[in-house]
Amino acid sequence: MHAPLRLSLATLTLLSAVGCAEDAPAEQAPSGTPPTEGLVATSGASARFLPARARPIKGHYLVVLQETATRFAHERDDVGVAARPLVPERAKELTTQHQVKLTATFEPVLRGFAAQADAAGLARLLADPRVAYVEEDSLMEPAATQVGPSWGLDRIDQRSSVLDARYYYATPSPAPHLYIIDTGVRSTHVEFAGRMGTGVSFVNDGWGTNDCYGHGTMVAGLAAGATKGVAKNAIIHSVRIGPCNGFAPTSANVSALAWVAANRQGFAVANLSYYQSGGDAAIDAAASALVASGVPLVAAAGNEGGDACFYSPGRVSAVITVAATTSGAGNASLARRADSNLGACVDLFAPGTDLPSAAHTSDSGVVLFNKTSAATPLVAGAIARYFADKPGFTPAAIACEAFGGTGCATPSGAATTGVVSNLSGSPDKLLYIPGLPPTITSLQCPIMSESGANTYRCSVSYTSDAPATASWPGGASGTFYTGTCLAGQRITVTVNVTNPYGSATRTSSSFLCPTNPIP
Repeated sequence: MHAPLRLSLATLTLLSAVGCAEDAPAEQAPSGTPPTEGLVATSGASARFLPARARPIKGHYLVVLQETATRFAHERDDVGVAARPLVPERAKELTTQHQVKLTATFEPVLRGFAAQADAAGLARLLADPRVAYVEEDSLMEPAATQVGPSWGLDRIDQRSSVLDARYYYATPSPAPHLYIIDTGVRSTHVEFAGRMGTGVSFVNDGWGTNDCYGHGTMVAGLAAGATKGVAKNAIIHSVRIGPCNGFAPTSANVSALAWVAANRQGFAVANLSYYQSGGDAAIDAAASALVASGVPLVAAAGNEGGDACFYSPGRVSAVITVAATTSGAGNASLARRADSNLGACVDLFAPGTDLPSAAHTSDSGVVLFNKTSAATPLVAGAIARYFADKPGFTPAAIACEAFGGTGCATPSGAATTGVVSNLSGSPDKLLYIPGLPPTITSLQCPIMSESGANTYRCSVSYTSDAPATASWPGGASGTFYTGTCLAGQRITVTVNVTNPYGSATRTSSSFLCPTNPIP
């Protein structure tokens, strides 16, 4: 009979859910009326000005009109309304009159328009009695950015130890499948809503694939939780090997690895936050076979402070073996946890201290998770998220891309180096999972209405989760570019948009230098 596997178990610290005034929903202004909070009076103004609360776009404004100043197209037959100009007509009239640039109208959802204006133009708009209020334009937080994530999520998407309170992530399509080989998963937890896939239990105690111990739910939360996890759209499969005391027989583990190999769906990644002291040939063989079938297996290095090469299945070269760091909260420097296993069989480090995750005790419970059990699912989730929409990567190629190693083109792959101390013979590599590079959506060059007299004007539009910069010839930057040229000269213009995760480039079609007067 095989000895039971040991969990890479964490210290559990339950977090109390305490209601507070900050949790209450903000009061909304009545529909159709301008907001009053944050309104700033401007000297000589008829309208009010709403400054941006964050990330303002200089010189760009949203102009909202009085209800009596205009009408929507669908109001054409309403009594007393037909004589009012349509929103686009009034917008053109006002922008022409006040010498500002019209950039968009908001028919049929808002009586207003977007404009680009200097200080004088803004003042003229604010003084117009037909204007209800002017709001400074700003950059909205994109949907693929988590604000205020755990320090662990915050740390793995950036190189710097200075945390930026953001986790930039993608939701690949099709969604990846994560197989959590553990004590089960609380399938009704809000972190996993709508994303539980087919599972199996190798424990005959009536609990099925659910979790009566807690370890598996925490692992799943860090791998794929909606707010606590890395791969936020992954399908989660509970492969239960651990009963209510947490200890799992080797036979259950081997059965689980075999089941995943036979039943895997789509792009699949398996997480095993268990380890066997002294090594186990059966587990090693099953782990090797699972990886050979095309499923990356991510395993905990163990929590004995010893050589990871004496623990299964982490000692298997094909397995991705993860060690744990101390906390990096508050921009603290990272070190190997004293209890984390170490050495040449470790592939990389991941955050492994004080990471909030899903608790098995309720559908909304939160618990702090520690040690290599916590570090491992961060890596599993990162691999699932990053490679799900990149077909053709074998587990070996994934390993090379993620953290390098012997035989890889890049010794450290994408991992961050030089940031973890107390390595004790372990590789100098920290998990890094980048956000998305920018995407250029349009390049207008030249803008004929703004070009002429041997000058030309260009503009670029792009999407980017992270802050990005557009660069033009001669070192110019911004979304607009003005160039000069000679009569008869044929021109092409290239713009490059860069964010911390990459860049995008687009070149205009060739055009002749505009020589006519500017319209």
